[in-house]
Amino acid sequence: MERAPDLRVVIEIPRKSADVRAWWTDLPQDYRASDPREQPHRIVTRSRDARRWAIDTYWRTPFARDLRVPEVFTFRPDGWDVEIALPWGLAQRDRFTLVETPDAGTRVEIEVRVFARRALGRLALPAYRAYARRSFPGLWRAAGKLCARDAPRLS
Repeated sequence: MERAPDLRVVIEIPRKSADVRAWWTDLPQDYRASDPREQPHRIVTRSRDARRWAIDTYWRTPFARDLRVPEVFTFRPDGWDVEIALPWGLAQRDRFTLVETPDAGTRVEIEVRVFARRALGRLALPAYRAYARRSFPGLWRAAGKLCARDAPRLS
């Protein structure tokens, strides 16, 4: 039995779920953000098929270098799961579930679980969980607004 999520965020996007899925997961092989504030600012595909997408995301850090974070998406009919190999001995598992709403929009339900991969991760886990609870809701709400504005119209 999987444990309860460390964080659960629900965002409403006034777009159909096909549009939302495409915006979040249909990127070019080497995506580079046009807005310098966007994080991650680069996403490079390592492999992709109908069920799985392996990427490296690049995040700006205060130390003027990029932090590379490997991620693997596993697609489901109603959304996708993301396995993230974080630094400092941590791992994160995100579950995105897309639910059509009666007004032709999409409710995106995001569940986050954070784990320690090794001893250093056990030390970093409480601080990272606190960071995630404080930061992720705002990041995903901002992403939802961009998705509403920029998603391709597939339907």
